[in-house]
Amino acid sequence: MAKTKTAKYKTEWNLKLLYNGDNDPQIDKDLKSIEKAFIGFEKKYKNSDFTSTPAKLARALQDDEKLATAYMGSKPWWYFALKTDLNSSNSEAGARATKYEQKLSNISNRIRFFTLKIGKIEKNRQKEYLRNSLLQPYRYQLERIFKKSKHFLSEQEEQLNGLLSLPAYTMWVDGQERVLYVQTIDFKGKNIPIPK
Repeated sequence: MAKTKTAKYKTEWNLKLLYNGDNDPQIDKDLKSIEKAFIGFEKKYKNSDFTSTPAKLARALQDDEKLATAYMGSKPWWYFALKTDLNSSNSEAGARATKYEQKLSNISNRIRFFTLKIGKIEKNRQKEYLRNSLLQPYRYQLERIFKKSKHFLSEQEEQLNGLLSLPAYTMWVDGQERVLYVQTIDFKGKNIPIPK
């Protein structure tokens, strides 16, 4: 019987694809870029009537989609979150992941008005908007916003809720994951951490 070759796969994460190290100046540049993009979006739409026509709403949703795509799970947070996943005892990486997550939460809070304003579209116009061909790529998103809108709070209350969700939920989940990550199993005579 012929021997089969086993492929050698790289099983270590290469975090250098994100940054050259914890003190890479690109980290601060990326954070400033994210903040600038969110502030620009806020300035463009905060006091505009972007929900007055389907065409205006479609353009605004396209901009929102670009913003979300560009900054979802932003690199500074992702880098330190992955470092924490690799070594749960790296408290400095965990602290920086939490710091950046909080900073990003504060930045994204600036555009909470956007969803709230969409939710205020009159009921009789909602069906018209859902049928409009320009808004078809966003139909599901709009349906969800319209359904949830009856539970929306004021902008200030929604912002507070967003800020409190980090310590109330996210940090609890992170703590539970750290507890799990320090647990080890015996594998081929070696104690290895569960994530490995």
